[in-house]
Amino acid sequence: MTNKLGSRLLAYITLTVIFIAAIYYAFAEEPVGAQQVTEGQESSLNVSQYPPQSHDAYAGNISELTLFGRSQTKHWQGYWGEITGMITLDDASNWTLYQWPDDEPQGEIYATVNSTVDWASVECFNYSSTLQSPNMTVYWENYHNITYDDVDGIDETFNRTDHTTFDVGDVTVNGCPTTYTFVNDAYQTTDFAEVLLQDSSGLLIFSTIIEDDTAGSTSDITGYDGNTHDFQMLVAEDGTSRTAGVRNTATTTYYFYVDLQ
Repeated sequence: MTNKLGSRLLAYITLTVIFIAAIYYAFAEEPVGAQQVTEGQESSLNVSQYPPQSHDAYAGNISELTLFGRSQTKHWQGYWGEITGMITLDDASNWTLYQWPDDEPQGEIYATVNSTVDWASVECFNYSSTLQSPNMTVYWENYHNITYDDVDGIDETFNRTDHTTFDVGDVTVNGCPTTYTFVNDAYQTTDFAEVLLQDSSGLLIFSTIIEDDTAGSTSDITGYDGNTHDFQMLVAEDGTSRTAGVRNTATTTYYFYVDLQ
């Protein structure tokens, strides 16, 4: 009799543990690798649209000149585009019990130079952290061949902390280094926020909020070029090896993750 009760108690405890474990894994969320990345059109600065301006020189004359110009960055790659997906109810073998198509998803897109991310440890990127030597700023700028006094460096670009609060899997982040890409060819600080994150290994994670980020809204947002886009983002890239008249062929591989809501 005692053995039967013990067996029943053991079976009950075992089922309870399995049930609790099932609940844990069902609700343990993290961003998922993008299942498809398709490149569309690409472009760069069209120098022919900026003809040189002139000034007449006179012998024996000294003139003060104020000049303004522009130069294409050698440290950043830009991405923009659309995203569709689905919300699923899958098991650990990725068998799907149910799914909900989502043509206008909300959430975030992430890009890193590493195909493995410790999502449970994700936090705001810390410029002075020593997870990478001598600190995160110096390490990642050196990684992308950015010098400390470049005006388009990482810390010069992500110089705000006013993004909306969002969840990265089970982790809530707020007050992280932030920047905003342009809307209608102009600077703004409302839409297309991009945020810097890191994991416990010191991996730099670029993250951008999918628009529209207004709860319950599926309306598209106007992007940098006057057309509507679901997202816009920057990722650091070493373009300093570019030579005159020759497109830089050195590339940095980025792995994309999505967290749809």
